[in-house]
Amino acid sequence: MEYVAEKHFESQSQNNRPGARKTALTPPRRRQASGFVFLRPIPAGGYNRPMQRSFSIFLHSDRYDRVYQAVNLLAAASSMGRHCHLFLFYASLASYMDGSWDDVNASGIDARPETAATLTRNLELAGGPSLYDVVRMAKREQGGLQVVACSTSVQRLGLEPADVGEKVDQIAGLTTMLEIAADGQSLYI
Repeated sequence: MEYVAEKHFESQSQNNRPGARKTALTPPRRRQASGFVFLRPIPAGGYNRPMQRSFSIFLHSDRYDRVYQAVNLLAAASSMGRHCHLFLFYASLASYMDGSWDDVNASGIDARPETAATLTRNLELAGGPSLYDVVRMAKREQGGLQVVACSTSVQRLGLEPADVGEKVDQIAGLTTMLEIAADGQSLYI
């Protein structure tokens, strides 16, 4: 039987307190410096259940490493059954619209120049689906993905709303975005 560890950061478990009733169902435990680690059986079939909470990323940057991370996090969450939202602002919206998300340039990454050059070369050699393809795949996954452009960014970048509307699912203001993301987990990148 497989077990998963649960950490409990207490000095004593409920069953070990003075006067506590001892039960035969006390889970096996081992002592750790920060508390007890209880081992509990993993249910048959594992933990492959759909997650109910949504997952949203507010993407402001157009740096390849950040866009790559955001897109792949959304794809993973969508494949887990979470409904996902990608909110695009300024630089990320401009690069999404002009098709430059897949321009591999690691020079802007916070790393030594030789590390950035090696990363750029390896990313180009690795191949794989484009970031746009990953977005399309995430849209078809169980949870789905909705791409939302910031209305203020559209206006200030001088983009035509009709052109933006062809490439995104929705153009919305901040209050609408916050309402969409209210029931779930959000990241700002």
